[in-house]
Amino acid sequence: VRKGDNLIVQHNIDLSEALCGFVRTITTLDGRHIFYRVLPGEVIAHADVKVIHNEGMPMKRAPSDKGDLLVQFDVKFPDKISPDAAKKLADLLPGKREEIIDEDAEVVELTELDPRASRRNFGEREEFEGHHGGGFGGHAHGPGGVQCQQS
Repeated sequence: VRKGDNLIVQHNIDLSEALCGFVRTITTLDGRHIFYRVLPGEVIAHADVKVIHNEGMPMKRAPSDKGDLLVQFDVKFPDKISPDAAKKLADLLPGKREEIIDEDAEVVELTELDPRASRRNFGEREEFEGHHGGGFGGHAHGPGGVQCQQS
């Protein structure tokens, strides 16, 4: 996608690549093959954008100069993992937050959302999913503008 003198490409990466590093090759507009590395320990988050300078569109005022090539990352998470794999990951990753639960709190079940029902109840897909699929159009509240209490 072109944005002025810059080009934007989207690269899909797996969660393991986002956490452990990877190498990707890009074919430029002039047919060259370039590659970039993300080193182990450098974490890429979903929707992160990195830049490769001077690999975008040639500039009108100075055709030998080029804009930038922006790389936006779409991190793909697995649908499910085994309990054994979850335990191994929990041992490797930073500790998870311990939630203090009131003794009078009610246990409820968290289930998958039916996309047809969500459109009916929350409107169009973009409004429901928000910019990055985070839900409710990027707002911290549900339909009707009532904010949920955060603890």
